[in-house]
Amino acid sequence: MSNIGHSDLGILFVIRISDFGFMRRTFFPAFILVGITSTLSQTLFTRALIQVFYGNELCLGVIFSGWLFFTGIGSIIGRKIQKILFPEFMLSLSIILILEFLLVKSIKNILNIRMGELIGPVPMILFSFFTLAPLCFIMGILFVQGCKLYHSRGAGEQGSKGESPQHLRSSAPLLKTEAITSVYILDAIGDMLGGILFAYLFIHFFSLTTLFLFCLFNIFMAWIIKNPTLNLIQGEIRNPKYRLFSAYCLLLTTYCILGLFFAKNIEQMIIKQAYKGYNVVSCKRSIYGDIVVINRDNLYSLYQNGVLSFTTPTPLIAEETVHFPALMYKCGIKDMKRILVLGGTLEVLNELLKYNPEIVYYVEIDKKLVAQADSLYRQTDKMPIPPEKVKRVYQDGRKFV
Repeated sequence: MSNIGHSDLGILFVIRISDFGFMRRTFFPAFILVGITSTLSQTLFTRALIQVFYGNELCLGVIFSGWLFFTGIGSIIGRKIQKILFPEFMLSLSIILILEFLLVKSIKNILNIRMGELIGPVPMILFSFFTLAPLCFIMGILFVQGCKLYHSRGAGEQGSKGESPQHLRSSAPLLKTEAITSVYILDAIGDMLGGILFAYLFIHFFSLTTLFLFCLFNIFMAWIIKNPTLNLIQGEIRNPKYRLFSAYCLLLTTYCILGLFFAKNIEQMIIKQAYKGYNVVSCKRSIYGDIVVINRDNLYSLYQNGVLSFTTPTPLIAEETVHFPALMYKCGIKDMKRILVLGGTLEVLNELLKYNPEIVYYVEIDKKLVAQADSLYRQTDKMPIPPEKVKRVYQDGRKFV
């Protein structure tokens, strides 16, 4: 232990400066891209599964436990794979992302579950676990493969410098530790970047189109790492395996480019299948989830994240919602001065205005949902809502109260 200097110990925690030129050019973006893809896919699939299962804390616990469990299993399997297949698994990640997205969105159709029907705990656990299993397997394997790729490259560089076999054997544990630490740091940076990108950018318009774009990035990065001319992984450009790998990359690239053009059509087809028997009027995305408006028999229903928010026009329900509580609490016309409405259909506002209050506060956190409600109200009710009487507050109702 006394023979190990401070510089040797520093290797355990710091990526060697001598590797920066090579790694920054190739492996750094690859490992960071895997981290970004992991965070974005986890967020996307978690939101999608919550919509399918009308999510609560139990649903979230099942999803996260399944994600962690199968990622751990993937890491164990990755340790037993002797060959360095990092680009191959990165390529398979691009295939799995799209297929799993379509599978998650089609779970209700597969199980023949109608709108508003709750899925039992057993199907929820089984589908949450085994739907995410392939993606989590690959994520776990990719981390181990990244460590092996980093370690093999570091050992190769030391060997090319003519260092003695004895020195190579003595430095092997440090190289392994350095590889694990470095890849973990890069993956963590990617996770943080993925969280930042989703929170401030992709949450506003993340869709199947964005997923196809990330698949293209992963395909391109896998091809770069596999390319023998860069000497990242030993191989020849005339090698049949490399030619086959390039053909797969070209085929998947074509598939993703076509997907970019037809992504909206695919999403619309999935939504129509989910609301079979109804006319899908519009589908919007907000930072709080998907907003779908459907129509049948002159009635419009607005769904947020698969849950019914309200149906309009329903004047009888609006009258019962307003006048029965007023009678129950013996409110006279003079007593109705300031009224608070927490979300819901705008038809209620017209009934409240019959009491001539000073102000009505309509509180709803989602601006896009209110815009959809406004559009439906104008289509079904000719009586305008006076803005001087109704103040709209875009805030969480609990905080407002």
